[in-house]
Amino acid sequence: MSSQITFKFYGQDKICENGYQTICWYLFLVDGVYKNLNTLVDDFIHTINFKEDALPFFVKKNLGNTESFLKHAFNEEILSIENFKVFNKHELINFFDKYLADDDWGSDRGEFERILKKFYTSITKENSDTFFLISKEWFDKESNIFNPFAYIYIYYFLIIWFDSDKKLLNVCEWFYD
Repeated sequence: MSSQITFKFYGQDKICENGYQTICWYLFLVDGVYKNLNTLVDDFIHTINFKEDALPFFVKKNLGNTESFLKHAFNEEILSIENFKVFNKHELINFFDKYLADDDWGSDRGEFERILKKFYTSITKENSDTFFLISKEWFDKESNIFNPFAYIYIYYFLIIWFDSDKKLLNVCEWFYD
């Protein structure tokens, strides 16, 4: 990581339905000079900030007992910017609309749809139009990109974008466990 960039945890929020489908939204202040957005995001996913600050509050409160909690689905040692797809805001919304349209939801569709509406309400207010997205479903189950327990997640998305006006890096971990 470039020594010219620092990330400082700024806050977090949570959107949850039925206790299992959840978006954890983390904010980080960015200070310093970066080459481009790809470099900024790649640098961030290899920091202690991503590994330890981008965790739900209940996990942070129990850091001494981390074996009792799920971690990120992706192995931070292997994860790289090349694993992400880049979307503009419209494409990101279309991606999730298509995901919702899948016929294989059963009774869980309504919960996902409610979270999605809350996410859309928030995301449409964002200044950025460049979103980095990775989905658990894009990789084979045996892929070395996964942490050993990643199979527990029914779905898992990681969405990262940067608000250059506010100097805020947004990290959304969206999952169903």
